[in-house]
Amino acid sequence: MIPRAAILLALAAGAAVAQPEAPRTRVRDCTTGGCHAQTIDHEVLHAPAAISSCDSCHAYADPSSHSFTLKREGADLCTFCHLGAGTQLGMVGHKPFDEGNCTGCHDPHGSHDTNFLKADTQAGLCMRCHADVRTGTHVHTPAADGECLGCHEAHGAEHRGLLTRDGSAMCYTCHADTRDLVVNATMVHAPAGRDCLACHAAHASDHANHLSNEPLELCSSCHPGPAMTARHAKVTHSAVLDGRACLNCHQPHASNHEGMLHLDPIASCLACHSTPITRADGRVVAAVSEIASEGAVMHGPVRKQLCTGCHELHGSAHEDLLVANYSSNFYEPFKLEHYALCFECHAKELVLTSDSTIETNFRNGSQNLHFVHVNREEQGRACRSCHATHASMNRLHVPQSVPYGSWNLPLNFKMTETGGRCDSGCHRPATYDRIAPTIGIEEPDQPGG
Repeated sequence: MIPRAAILLALAAGAAVAQPEAPRTRVRDCTTGGCHAQTIDHEVLHAPAAISSCDSCHAYADPSSHSFTLKREGADLCTFCHLGAGTQLGMVGHKPFDEGNCTGCHDPHGSHDTNFLKADTQAGLCMRCHADVRTGTHVHTPAADGECLGCHEAHGAEHRGLLTRDGSAMCYTCHADTRDLVVNATMVHAPAGRDCLACHAAHASDHANHLSNEPLELCSSCHPGPAMTARHAKVTHSAVLDGRACLNCHQPHASNHEGMLHLDPIASCLACHSTPITRADGRVVAAVSEIASEGAVMHGPVRKQLCTGCHELHGSAHEDLLVANYSSNFYEPFKLEHYALCFECHAKELVLTSDSTIETNFRNGSQNLHFVHVNREEQGRACRSCHATHASMNRLHVPQSVPYGSWNLPLNFKMTETGGRCDSGCHRPATYDRIAPTIGIEEPDQPGG
């Protein structure tokens, strides 16, 4: 038996020497004689072509002019043999399939594979019409690898975009870790549970993780309020604006923490604020590592994991992203607005009444020592002059020392059952007792006085 390749070579060689004249009568075999040899020059042949049954699809129009017509129009030609192939395969049909243009994708005579594609690869075929889908610096792996049929049906599907599954279920076939997170988390971001394409580009993007936009821009399309605050606040939070922006603090898919945070609120903040941070303007934001100290007594909002009790996390009109004014000075002439933040929780009568037995326990008998320290026209002490903001080693949140310029001013406070003693850098040693008032208690002087 003469090898098929040899026959094809001989036919091709004959055609190169002289192109035979077209027959003027009917012939039984179109691929001999050097006429249509290239038609069957494929690794895999369509059955009619393989047995030279050209008349399965072609009919003579006029033998004398060697002209032909197809026996059927469009998809009807293919479905005569491929029974059922022309029926609607889903709610969404591929345009060439719907139009009966089978030969738009398939070679009717043969190809290099059993699907008779008209391109060397599946991706190569799809790119003839969909060349723009891989435009971007970050290309989704199936698209980069040309695995179009990993996600899409070729002819028709029940889902938009000819997808084999709908919405997030399509993505979960590969991204099982995200699926498990969404299924098991107590809080789920709505797009992650419904439609990944609300945030991600399916094929390619110029943004990391195939996002359809930069994180802040993307999130602001659904969450305009926080984004507006982040951009236009007097005091901005760099974590919201820089790099991964919203994703620095929030999980994009699902979380077991309030606000879709990566970690619980305290741990989320400590991810950055466990060490000092130097801002762009040179100001140093102090670390709050004390809240992680063993045995520390937390300020109420911190104890309740409520950083938002005192801070606006996206942006604020007040220093340190506070929700209200809290003086950063050591001394303040007395005005209630200087302590607005503290009076969100604490009664302002604490510093308005000079003599009381109910407003405060910081008193010598009935003498209100908060009033003595704070309610002064000159050198009134701000809250931070005596109290730690986040945590300390005693329940009154009086630390061993407080910042005073570049000096850590010692307080040396000792609490007793009915009062306490302060041997500070502000004044000479003094004691107070709620039950048995001490004598000669001194009003505070300037440090070192």
